[in-house]
Amino acid sequence: MLKPYFKYDLGSTKFIKAVVVIGRLDAWRSQSIYWIAKVGNDGDVDGSNTECVGGSEPGGQEVACNTLGRFVFIQK
Repeated sequence: MLKPYFKYDLGSTKFIKAVVVIGRLDAWRSQSIYWIAKVGNDGDVDGSNTECVGGSEPGGQEVACNTLGRFVFIQK
């Protein structure tokens, strides 16, 4: 089963220091926990991109990536 994800195309390769995801702080806090950030030049979410440490804190979190990439994925 494919997990839902968000893909952002930066247009060219950039250095990504960190990814920040902030979700709602009301009753739907679960939308912003247990996510994985991936950064790389492979346009496929399951491709050979670097996996950053995922977020497990409700309400959002900043995770370090320190890698180069054109695409940023957030996968639930």
